[in-house]
This record gives sequence, structure tokens and C-alpha cells, in this order.
Amino acid sequence: MKLECITHVSGPVDYSNCPTEDSDDASSVPIGNMIDPEVDYLHVTIERDNLKQENDSLKQENDFLKQSIQAQEQKLKSVSEQLDRQIRNNQKLSEEKENALTRLSEVAGSKLKYNNPGITDLSDDNRPNKLSEKFSELYDNEWTEAFEALEGDKMEEEEVIRRLLGILQFVYEECSIRTTEQRKQMFGLVQRVGIPITTGDKKASEATVSKVNIHVSKKISDLQKDTASDIIPKIKQELQTSMVPELLPVVSKCDSYFKKCVTLCWMMRVQEPPVVLSFDCEKGKTVNADLYRHYTRTGTKIDFMVWPAMILYEGGPLLSKGVFQPLLEV
Repeated sequence: MKLECITHVSGPVDYSNCPTEDSDDASSVPIGNMIDPEVDYLHVTIERDNLKQENDSLKQENDFLKQSIQAQEQKLKSVSEQLDRQIRNNQKLSEEKENALTRLSEVAGSKLKYNNPGITDLSDDNRPNKLSEKFSELYDNEWTEAFEALEGDKMEEEEVIRRLLGILQFVYEECSIRTTEQRKQMFGLVQRVGIPITTGDKKASEATVSKVNIHVSKKISDLQKDTASDIIPKIKQELQTSMVPELLPVVSKCDSYFKKCVTLCWMMRVQEPPVVLSFDCEKGKTVNADLYRHYTRTGTKIDFMVWPAMILYEGGPLLSKGVFQPLLEV
């Protein structure tokens, strides 16, 4: 039988110095130093209970911390979602602001450009200055070719000039009528949806200027230009069938000249405001040297017109001079 001794009441038990049953010193161990099993069990039980309480306390603290972390995470998630919504809302407002500024800029630009020939789009190949260049090329090239073709048919020079001018004037007047009518039809379609716009009539526009949606009117003007290439072939065909009889044989011999007359006159009349051709060159009157130059003779009195003057708009500045033949001076 092994004997145990208690060396420390509050610490672990040291058995190294305890005598065994066979030890000679066993009889010399004091009875008070012998371990009481009940005391040892009580000590272990108390220590176990203390550890259990400490463990329970730590567990509760851990659960509390977990709940706190979860609550903070939920709160952080909520704040993050609110921040995301705010960012998206700010982006949306920013886009709406940019769109509004863009529309405002477009409206302001349209208002500035509308009916203002002094401001042109330099990227537009059919702006008035470019049309003036093309109109001069028409006289130098297609008109000259047509003149030579008709003169080869033994037609008198003045008659050839008169008929070629007649074709141009007929086309110009028809294009003026048709572009005005087209504009009115477009205005009518837009007015049906309740948008106030101009009627195409200058007086009416001035009388109702406070009600005019200039931006829409400018868009319609642009639409006429954009659709010109699709419409002009049809206009050419219609004008050719409605041509006055005396000019029809001439048209068949100078198709290139006739086609370019239609194209240029249509593009002139869809400008805002429309470009004008001046055919005011009455025989016997003194020529306006600011508008016309001589043909093959010199003089101040008009015999006949050869080519019309091109004006930026009614009553506006000159784009290109016309050509006239003076009377022979006696």
C-alpha cells in the first residue's frame, strides 16, 4: 500500500518525499500530513466548478461579442447599401443634369442658328457659301456644255441662253413652291401632337414668336436637308414631266445641267432662311453693277439676262454675281 502526503494545500500534490508502506520511515510520518481523499475530491470539484463558471462566462462574453459583431456587420451593410443607393442616385442626377445641359445647349444653339444665316455649320457641305461655289461651277461647267450642245443644233446664241435660263428659273420657282409646301406639311404633323411651331409664314412667325418652338422648327429644317438626296430624284422626274413644252426638248439634250439645277435649287430653298436667286434684269433698264457683271459686251443698259444673281436671303447680302448682256451702244 502506497502512502501519500500533502506538501501544498493549494497546489499540486508532491509524492516524491512520501514514504511507502515498506519504508522504514513510514512510521515516522505525522498523521496530519497524510492526504484525505475527501479533501482532495472537494478541491478538484471546486476547481472544476470554477473553471466551468469561467468557461460559461467566457462563452457568454463570446456570444455577446458575436451578436455585437453581427449587429455591427448588419449596420455596416445597411450603411453600405444606403451609400450605394446614394451614389447611384447622384450618378442619375448627374446624368440628368448633363442631359438637361445638353438639351439646353442644343436649344440655345438652335435658337441662335435658326433663321440666322450669319452662323453656319462649317461641316455642312450644302451651307450657303458652298452652294454659291457649286452654283458658279454649274455656270462654268454644265451650263457651258449645254450651251455648246444646243448651239451645235444651229440655235441662235440669245435663244440658247434664254432657254437655259428658262430651265433654271422654272426649276427654282417649282422648288420654292414645293419646299414651302413640304415644310408646312411637316409643321402640320408636329402640331398634331401639340407642339407649337412656326407655320413657315414670316408674318405669322413674328406674330406668334412667343409660342414658337424654335428648336423643333430647326429640326424640321435640318430634316429637309437630310432627306434632300432621297427626294431630289423624284422632284427631278416630276419637274421633267411638268416642264413647259418649249423647254422640254432642251432638257432632253442637257440632262446633266437640268439635274444639277434641281439639286442646287432644292438645297437653296431648304436653307433657313432660303437662299434667293434674283432674275430681276429687265431689258432697257440700267444694270445694278453690284449684282451683275457683263457677258461679252460692255455697257450699262440691259439687253438680256444670262445668269441670275445669288443672294443669301431675301434682301440679304450677295453670294455670287449674275451675268447680263448689255445693249449695243449706238
